[in-house]
Amino acid sequence: LLHQRINAHPNNEVILLDDGQVALFKINLDVTVIVIGQADANELLLADLLEAFYEVLGEILKPQIDKRGLLEHYD
Repeated sequence: LLHQRINAHPNNEVILLDDGQVALFKINLDVTVIVIGQADANELLLADLLEAFYEVLGEILKPQIDKRGLLEHYD
């Protein structure tokens, strides 16, 4: 269900609230990074966590974040 809702959004960064959880995600090429928290979690804190994790991935997988790079570094 989450995958269907993510694909329904054309943006590369979205916040969804469903079933007592909040899900933030960021899409780049063929990689989707998702952070899930409780519905009462601070969305700004979760967004900062998502952005920090995404930036770290970007530094590790230079020049771009993609599936191939992830598999090469984390297989």
